[in-house]
Amino acid sequence: MPCSLAGVRADTAQSPATIDVEGPEMLSRSSVTMTLALILAGQPLSAEGRDTDLGLRRNVQRAVESSVYLSVFDDVQIDIDDEGIVVLTGDVTARNKRVDIASRVSSVSGVVGVRNDLDVLPASQSDNELRYLVARSIYGSSTFWHYASRRNPPIHIVVENGHVTLTGLADSEADRAMAEILASNAVARSLTNNLKVTSLSEHTGESD
Repeated sequence: MPCSLAGVRADTAQSPATIDVEGPEMLSRSSVTMTLALILAGQPLSAEGRDTDLGLRRNVQRAVESSVYLSVFDDVQIDIDDEGIVVLTGDVTARNKRVDIASRVSSVSGVVGVRNDLDVLPASQSDNELRYLVARSIYGSSTFWHYASRRNPPIHIVVENGHVTLTGLADSEADRAMAEILASNAVARSLTNNLKVTSLSEHTGESD
């Protein structure tokens, strides 16, 4: 039976009752910088520290994915510096998503602050139509029915001025290539495939 795309949440522009937590510009340092400094100083990064960092990242990721406004048409990237400042980057289709996601992340235990660098994509009827064409082409294929059935379908489709970018995760190199082929059938201009191949266990602990 064809997939109904029930797992692919529709886009919405309804604004939640929340405030924009974006504050003054804050300088952040990547956790990679801290790790390199420890190595150069001859100090190994403790297992406890690694577990804490991974736990915080998982909790922040879950907070992002808990937003009822987030859809496969948004791309949110997370970076956390050594001081607990979360930097949000990527693209969302409406300002209310930008506000809601940052608000949820700011409430996560261990997060000291949030720098909200999410970009809001320009409103465009043609871009919106293209989003749905590409989504139907990918998630309507039997290859990706099990992706669509997940609580948070891992392949995201970012469209700006007719250009399509595939982001997120694929379970295999074959799925990554197939997603590109299916998307190209619906794309009139250009397509960039930024999908990363990862095991199912790495999908924030989510399973089919």
